[in-house]
Amino acid sequence: MADHLDAHCIVRFEVECNTQWGDKVAVLGAGPLGGWDINQALHLHAVEFPVWVAETTLTGTAELEYKYVIVRELDDKRLSIVQWEHQDKNRLVKISGIQKLRIQEHFGEPDKSSIHTVLASNKSMT
Repeated sequence: MADHLDAHCIVRFEVECNTQWGDKVAVLGAGPLGGWDINQALHLHAVEFPVWVAETTLTGTAELEYKYVIVRELDDKRLSIVQWEHQDKNRLVKISGIQKLRIQEHFGEPDKSSIHTVLASNKSMT
């Protein structure tokens, strides 16, 4: 369960993920990352395939709990989850006291993560 705070954090998600034509990647998670509702998920955009990117400002949380999913838009415009990441545990990232966060990851490979932060005091930390 995530702790709640008044501070905000700018978070940039970058994930390497090969998809089929027409499929997209989204971040789905607890609280501000959609409350595990696919219709509220944060959708990423392919900027240099296969890297997908999205940036958002999050408030009211000290921790991110999430997974990446591959989604497809159906004929009636609803979204369908094509594939969840297969690891047993959700990804967790602490954001308390962080002003900016850049998360670089690989779909389905949580051990290949790189997280870069800027603390609220404007000190950079990796």
